[in-house]
Amino acid sequence: MTLVLIPALAGVVLLVGAAVGWRTARDDAHARTAEAAGVVKAVNSERVGRGGVLHGAITVEFFTGAQTQRFVMSLGTDIAQYSVGQPVTVRFQPSDPSNASVTGSANQTASWMIAAVFGVFLVGSMSWAGRHVWRMRRVLQRHLWQGRPARIAEIPFRAGLRTRAQIVVVLWDPIDDHEAIVMPVGLRRLNPGFQPVTWLCGEMTDDRVVISPPGGKRPLLAKPISAP
Repeated sequence: MTLVLIPALAGVVLLVGAAVGWRTARDDAHARTAEAAGVVKAVNSERVGRGGVLHGAITVEFFTGAQTQRFVMSLGTDIAQYSVGQPVTVRFQPSDPSNASVTGSANQTASWMIAAVFGVFLVGSMSWAGRHVWRMRRVLQRHLWQGRPARIAEIPFRAGLRTRAQIVVVLWDPIDDHEAIVMPVGLRRLNPGFQPVTWLCGEMTDDRVVISPPGGKRPLLAKPISAP
């Protein structure tokens, strides 16, 4: 459970940081009430990712009365629209000219957006994983382990226009002389260690069971898809 809680807490921290960053960015934007003419003094860009998409930042110089101000602005993919010497319009905070931005650029890279995306991903995925852990514990508390002869098999199914194969465990009950099929639930997958014996915890008539290969290895939540 600790392996689930730590990433989930990290996700919460990222979401809190994203909320603080969003509010700070909003307040900064509202404080930029003045405008001035500026010029692009430098363009720093690089291609990132497999597609080689151009990202980067520009250095802008603008004038406030008798003083000249400079700031660096990250633009993301909007960097392709700017070149050295290009005139731009700058919005800035009169009491703090360093709080400035170029008008007309909607694709600014905001760190709070990145933190929010990772935070949502971590919290969502760990909540999903935590639910599986909770359901597994319920099964383990209510039932005893029993060894079953087993084999790994593949069941074909259609996914759109393609035919794929789902790897499952076929369990045999030597007392009642019947077979039943269980399919793993979650991201973990089956391996050859689940045959010729699989340890089963739970009843095949239940919604979920827990299976494990011999040797006390980490158990796996599974769903019966064919009960006797």
